[in-house]
Amino acid sequence: MKRNKFIKSALSVLLACSFLFSGFPFAAKAETPKVRTEAGKISFEITSTAATSSIKYRTVGWTVRRDQLCSNTTPKQCGDPRSGQHASFLDQQVRQVGQEPNPPIPGQPVTTYYEVSEALVTEGMWKAGMGDIKDNDDLYLYAIMVSVDGNGNVRKGPFYTLDEIKRAEPWAHPDDLDDYFGIHVPYRSAEFPVDVIAKTVDGTVIQRPEVTFLKGKYKVGETIDHEFPETIEDNGKTYTIVRSYLSPKQDPTRKDWLQENPETNPKVRTRSFTVHLGGTDAVAEYAENNPVFCFLRGEFKIMGISNKSA
Repeated sequence: MKRNKFIKSALSVLLACSFLFSGFPFAAKAETPKVRTEAGKISFEITSTAATSSIKYRTVGWTVRRDQLCSNTTPKQCGDPRSGQHASFLDQQVRQVGQEPNPPIPGQPVTTYYEVSEALVTEGMWKAGMGDIKDNDDLYLYAIMVSVDGNGNVRKGPFYTLDEIKRAEPWAHPDDLDDYFGIHVPYRSAEFPVDVIAKTVDGTVIQRPEVTFLKGKYKVGETIDHEFPETIEDNGKTYTIVRSYLSPKQDPTRKDWLQENPETNPKVRTRSFTVHLGGTDAVAEYAENNPVFCFLRGEFKIMGISNKSA
């Protein structure tokens, strides 16, 4: 009799445990995210199980770095991607651009497609000090994640590190999260504009199509050659080059690789440069030529030309 009571009690406990875990499960196994860059934007797709009662993790953004912070060991160890040079993109910066199937089928796999626009990626990497990146350079991406309930409501997060998201919930397959951190992605550049601009020394742009124009669009790091004219005729005036420099589109106030003294420095007119992240302005400044007059024997004589330079 006592034996029967023990068996009934054990069965009751097992049923209670079964009910508890079936009513509040934690995330089925998920597939590895597919991440890439193309034309300067970050694109990624994630396949998961469509709405169920499970607690799941969700990728809400990425932290981008130029170095690998994760080990090849088991268990995987990763540093905090927010330390040092990095750019993070999350929330409204991440846009959903597709879903298959649509609408999703509950309990079945659904693949969702996202992207971070080229403009946001370019601005974020520039501000993070990655402006010297070149096409096909290495990038490493680290997921920004949250845990969500069966209705898609955020429970906890955002989490920026592998350790944080692993400890956020009692996941059924916590090692699946390893695949979301330290993802190697080659940077595939957009084609950025390179403008040639001729200015007077007081900053006025000389609006002549042969001296101020779009030279073309090029990938970041690509080498461009250009030769500025020595003189420019505009509105009956003659201007002579006095200096040239390069300004990144992301910061037009900069005057990189300034070259002056055109009489002895051929690099003032002949420039060879690589395209900045976001594009480049190749700028030359010109001074107006002023005749120098001399009063001689009752007549004005033109003695020479002087450059009025700032």
